Amino acid sequence: MNEDNPLFDSIKIVGANYIRDYAYKNGNTIYDFMKQHAIGESTYGQLMDALGSHEAVHRLYGHQIIYDLPIDHPEHIWDFVEHELSDLFTKQGLPILPAELLKHSGLLQYCKSLNVNWNFVNGFDLLTATLAIYQGSKQLRAALNQELSINSFSDLARTIGVGSLELAIAFSTANPFLLIGASLQLTAGFKGMMTSSSVVYFRRLHTGIRIEFQIHSIKVEASLDEHKTQKSLVDMKVQSSLAKAKMKGNQ
Repeated sequence: MNEDNPLFDSIKIVGANYIRDYAYKNGNTIYDFMKQHAIGESTYGQLMDALGSHEAVHRLYGHQIIYDLPIDHPEHIWDFVEHELSDLFTKQGLPILPAELLKHSGLLQYCKSLNVNWNFVNGFDLLTATLAIYQGSKQLRAALNQELSINSFSDLARTIGVGSLELAIAFSTANPFLLIGASLQLTAGFKGMMTSSSVVYFRRLHTGIRIEFQIHSIKVEASLDEHKTQKSLVDMKVQSSLAKAKMKGNQ
């Protein structure tokens, strides 16, 4: 299937979100699997869970991947990472911002809900968002370089349509990273609508001419270098012959 096909772009996003939705619905199975194999159940991992046990959302405390990393106690780093991985693919996932930062900014009250919480993402949310951000940034770069123009329904579906789909999924799953990807995609689409197709055509034509000219330039430079090398060899031979003749004359 052609990756430039808007249907392919939509399938990638919907497919990734389906995986996320399936994992969310079967989150208890994943949780039970982690418990059964004691993944993340070290003494340090139990201490991490105990930090916020008095709160409605205990993972706001001690679970932020960067802020709470025990860098001062390297012997606990592996236990920390293992516990984080065990939580990453559960329904709730991990916090983006730690409770300490939210508390000082007055936003903690908005992140205490277990449902529709924009401060938590799991591994499947990250998978969907990564695809969206990569695709959106690629489209936006093309639009800013005047390499993208919206002139057909297919072009509209590839940018505005995919971006709208990502936006809807982002709000329904409270995924801030997917929201970034959707914003990039929509911005690329609106920029492409303002770019004339003739500008894109002549830019591509100019790029092709420039590449062809560059190839010829390299060939000319290579020929000049070869000529210089050959000339140097000839000069060395002439100088060698003169030196030998001079030596014979002295004899």
